[in-house]
Amino acid sequence: MSIGATPVRRRRRWRILLIGTASAALIVSAAIAWLARGESGSAWLLARLPGVTASGISGRLSGGPFAAERVDIAIGQTTVSLRGLVWQDAQWSWRPHDGAWYGLALIGPVVSVTRSSVRSWNAISIPSEVARASVSRYA
Repeated sequence: MSIGATPVRRRRRWRILLIGTASAALIVSAAIAWLARGESGSAWLLARLPGVTASGISGRLSGGPFAAERVDIAIGQTTVSLRGLVWQDAQWSWRPHDGAWYGLALIGPVVSVTRSSVRSWNAISIPSEVARASVSRYA
C-alpha cells in the first residue's frame, strides 16, 4: 500500500458519513411531515413532545382545521393548561426572518387559559402573533 492511498480513504469515509447523516436527517424530516399530515399522526407527535400532554385531538398539525380539548405545557416549574385550543388553518414557513428556522402562522386561533402555575406573567415572553390571538378566558 502506498502512502497516497490514505487521504483518498479518509475522503471516502467522510463522504459516506456525510451522505449517511444527510440521508438520516431527510428520512426523519419526511417521517415527521408525513405524520403531521394525518389526525392520528398529529396526535402521536403531540404525545411524544417533551413536556406536552394533549387530549381530544382532532385535525392535523400541518395545515387545515385543528382542535384539542386540552393541552398542558410544562417547561421547568411552569405549567400552563390550555382548553379548547382551536385554529382554522396553520401555515408553516421556512426561515420567516433572521434567527428563525421555521415559522408558524395560525389562522383563526381561539384558546382558553384555565390554569397556570406561573408566579409572574412577566416571566413569559409572548410573541406578537400569539398575543393577537383570540383568548376567550383567563382563570
